[in-house]
Amino acid sequence: MTSRTALISNPRSHLVSRRGSRLAQVARTRPAVPLVHTGDLGAFAAEMSGLLDNGVTNFFIEGGDGTVLAALTACYNHAPGLVGSLSFALLPGGSTNLAQKSVGLRDRSAAHVVELIDQLEAGGRHEAVARQTALVIQSAPDAPARIGFLLSTGALARAMEYVQTDMFSAGRRGSLAVASSMFQLAAFPKRFRDGNGKPLFSPSGFRLEGSDADMPDGEHAFSLATTLPALSLRIKPFWGTGEGDIHLTYAPWPINALRRAILRSLTGFSPERLEEHGYKSCNTDGFSLSLDRPWMLDGEIMPTPDAPLRVSTTQPLAFLR
Repeated sequence: MTSRTALISNPRSHLVSRRGSRLAQVARTRPAVPLVHTGDLGAFAAEMSGLLDNGVTNFFIEGGDGTVLAALTACYNHAPGLVGSLSFALLPGGSTNLAQKSVGLRDRSAAHVVELIDQLEAGGRHEAVARQTALVIQSAPDAPARIGFLLSTGALARAMEYVQTDMFSAGRRGSLAVASSMFQLAAFPKRFRDGNGKPLFSPSGFRLEGSDADMPDGEHAFSLATTLPALSLRIKPFWGTGEGDIHLTYAPWPINALRRAILRSLTGFSPERLEEHGYKSCNTDGFSLSLDRPWMLDGEIMPTPDAPLRVSTTQPLAFLR
């Protein structure tokens, strides 16, 4: 009998490389369940397509946000209409695990994973399921999509990349390390420069179309978009109204009241007051975004787009809790 379940692990993820892989333990216990290691994205996508064609419908994913991004993207690009019938179970394994903290497994032990797999393979249903949409990002209607949860642009994308490459170390990672590093950047923005010697906090081009959002064209400081209710450390820098699953926040250039913005995001205290300084926030079903700098999705830096990025959402995806 072909397994309806597959295991995906990233051995290079921060926690997996330090503490070992839970899913490797599971695979030794249940050898009929295939274990896939991420690596070359082309080979990984082909392997995922083979699993889907062979009837796999349940994916256990161990790694950071980039690993979840790779797995969801491979599933969606294989058959966009199929992802709504799949189920995903997320285990923490990276230096940041935003998606896992929001919709991941509560019991992360190898023993629980084995028990859950046996239940699924026997045709049983897992009652604890979270339904969550994700971002779909494409440069053209027929282009491959990227499926993730947190899009950032401008100075924020550059700062997050700088944190990963220049401020993280082998023993200093995770949400608290990200938060403390970003606070340093916000407190002393002029100290930090990119690889070309230019300030991290500098303006970049921005143009938003296809949405009712009132966000001006031209230079901006940064923007954030997500379908999740909150970010790491329960930060909620989204206060706008409107219909739609995407929460979108925009920061103007020059940056005004940046430290106040961070504090208000952390505490949830009257973030709408930031509108007096040009910050804007809304909910939307989708939009088209033109940029002249690299952008970031789930901790992975992406090149400057040659065409506007179309941002929409998946149908609600099933995440086992």
